Parts: sequence; C-alpha cells; structure tokens
Amino acid sequence: MPDGYIHLGEDMMLGVAEFLGCLKVHLRHYVVKNNQYIPTRTGIAISPYHWQVLSDSISTLNLESPHACLMIERKLFLSVTDTSVVFQHVFNNNNPKAGL
Repeated sequence: MPDGYIHLGEDMMLGVAEFLGCLKVHLRHYVVKNNQYIPTRTGIAISPYHWQVLSDSISTLNLESPHACLMIERKLFLSVTDTSVVFQHVFNNNNPKAGL
C-alpha cells in the first residue's frame, strides 16, 4: 500500500499526495500489479480545502432522500444512492446553441 494511504476496502484507497505540484486528497481505485498498488483513473483528487468542506458538510446530507446532493464547490457535487457514492464535476458549455 502507498505510504500515507488508508485502505477503505476492496480496491479503494484514501490518501494525501502531491499532484502536479499541488497537495491533493486522493480517493481512488487501485489495481495490484507485480505486488505494487497502481492508481487507476477512477477516482478524485481534491484540494485539502475542498476535503474539509466535504468533511464538514457530509453530516448535513439527508441520506434517506433519493435526491440528496451536496455541493462541495461550485461545480463539484456529491450524491449517495443505496449502492454507491457519486462525485460529479459539472461542466457548463456556455454556448447557447449547444444541445440544439
């Protein structure tokens, strides 16, 4: 397991590492190859500030509502279903003709 990471079960890990010169909190799926944990593209890397917002706000999320959603930042949302936790980064094209 990578130093400083916490195994969350199955192939999911949580840890803090530098990415492109910035400190990030990583929540990511890993695969094991040649007895080494290799990160996959499936996961998120967020700033420590956004991790703190998530940590502070998650208790306010009504998990019993099927439409529960938590805005972590302007374009990053968290929702929870019976079977999964979903992070979504929403993009706005700002093109009035998009989708026509």
